[in-house]
Amino acid sequence: MGFYCCLYLQVISLMSMGFYSCLYLQVIPLLSMGFYCCLYLQVISLMSMGFYCCLYLQVISLLSMGFYCCLYLQVISLMSMGFYCCLYLQVISLLSMGFYCCLYLQVISLLSMGFYCCLYLQVIPLLSMGFYCCLYLQVISLLSMGFYCCLYLQVISLLSMGFYCCLYLQVISLLSMGFYCCLYLQVISLLSVGFYSCLYLQVISLLSVGLYSCLYLQVISLLSMGLYPNVCYHKEKRKVLTMDNKSALVHKSSVNCDKNALVRFPSPFFVFGEKIRTRAVSCKQMTLVQPLQLLLFASRLVKSNGQAVVLDDWLLYWMTAAKVVALRPLLEALAVKATSDPESVSEPLTTDAELMGIIQALSRPEAARHGITEEEPPQGVTSEAGSQEAEGLGRTEEALGVGEDSGEVSGEVKCLVKDGVRSDVNQVIVVLLQNEM
Repeated sequence: MGFYCCLYLQVISLMSMGFYSCLYLQVIPLLSMGFYCCLYLQVISLMSMGFYCCLYLQVISLLSMGFYCCLYLQVISLMSMGFYCCLYLQVISLLSMGFYCCLYLQVISLLSMGFYCCLYLQVIPLLSMGFYCCLYLQVISLLSMGFYCCLYLQVISLLSMGFYCCLYLQVISLLSMGFYCCLYLQVISLLSVGFYSCLYLQVISLLSVGLYSCLYLQVISLLSMGLYPNVCYHKEKRKVLTMDNKSALVHKSSVNCDKNALVRFPSPFFVFGEKIRTRAVSCKQMTLVQPLQLLLFASRLVKSNGQAVVLDDWLLYWMTAAKVVALRPLLEALAVKATSDPESVSEPLTTDAELMGIIQALSRPEAARHGITEEEPPQGVTSEAGSQEAEGLGRTEEALGVGEDSGEVSGEVKCLVKDGVRSDVNQVIVVLLQNEM
């Protein structure tokens, strides 16, 4: 056959190792294909490692596909790491798809990090989608950060939606900041509805500065103004009462939905984006708002008898809040000024800056939650019986020493929801309000 003496001695050595005739016949065609001595020695080393005949046939098939020596050495290294036959077959399939050496080395690195077969199978579809090397390296980096399989699947879904590299890098940055899975899902939902990159960066900034930042409070206040009269009052579990005295449910897709627990929200009031009717009426896109935000931004008609404030003949606040309501004309004037001359907002006047500070202070959650307690209201109380309500609740204004001047902001706010159908009060929220004025 023309083989040199060294090769002949190697064949004899191979036979002396106990290989069967069928394997020996396979080695001869391999040698006849022109492989050099170094490759032949590697095949012998591979067979000496105890691989079965099926794996040996796969190595021959791999070599027959024209892979270079460097790739062949990598396959041997991969097999020496103890991967099972199923993973080895997947590597061959990956190589047969035409991926370059750089990607193949990355797959080996990923496997060497100890990822299970399920994650490895997910990487192959990702590569088959045509993502470039830079994105693939980012996925490996994301996995190395210890994220669980569910987050990894979400990243693949995000990439499959066609987002560019810049957005993908931002998602990795967001995850590295330690945000929880719920926030991450909200970001993906935001991207899926078509927000641009500039808005997406603002969302990341909003999340990174904390939920109770001044920017977040301003957004909630604007939502209260823009979504009014889409206001509802939470009663129990999923049940809410809308402004038209109709019962509705919190939509199951809302983060505020928890039908199996007795939820105590910081405030019972929500604004919502829309109502849908299936078997029942449900409110979607709900955002919690504070009572003072409704008083300042989300009401059309405000009535007061000196002891109570009624908003739109529906919401009853047991307080003397003339100064708070007096801010509304100033707010409207400031809004007109900001829209007509936006540059004036960047450098506001002293009076405008003071007004902004007051609004920010009144919009903070703790401004309406200092010493909050809850108590069951007396039955049969309506907004027309304000004096009787004061007596039934123990004349708390007198106990707190608040004057009779309606210009004073009382130290206590009682928020009553009037149900015109049943002519009773659903719930009383008693709030001790710091005098921000």
